[in-house]
Amino acid sequence: MKDGYSYPTPCNEQLTTIMSLEFTLRLESTEVEKIEGLKILFGKKSRNGAIKHAIREFENLNNRYTAEIEKANAVKEKVKKLSSISKKTAATLSELNTLYQNDQRQTSTTN
Repeated sequence: MKDGYSYPTPCNEQLTTIMSLEFTLRLESTEVEKIEGLKILFGKKSRNGAIKHAIREFENLNNRYTAEIEKANAVKEKVKKLSSISKKTAATLSELNTLYQNDQRQTSTTN
């Protein structure tokens, strides 16, 4: 219980089904525009529906967003590692080329 209010928990489904909350939300014009965009994105007809959908789906959307960030970071690490391997391979090939050219010069001077 925080601030004299009992918040619903996943274990307390009975409280969740009984609880209802009404409030007034004061928004700036830019925030209203964002909600209009959410209505279109979510396929909702009302601002109320868009806000409810955003609240209901927030955890799922946040989890998906976090997973995508983790995937992107993993890809970045792979690219970094492959880049390092590529540079080392290029350096090794350059050394081999130099050795080959030196060997060719030595062979041509001895003939």
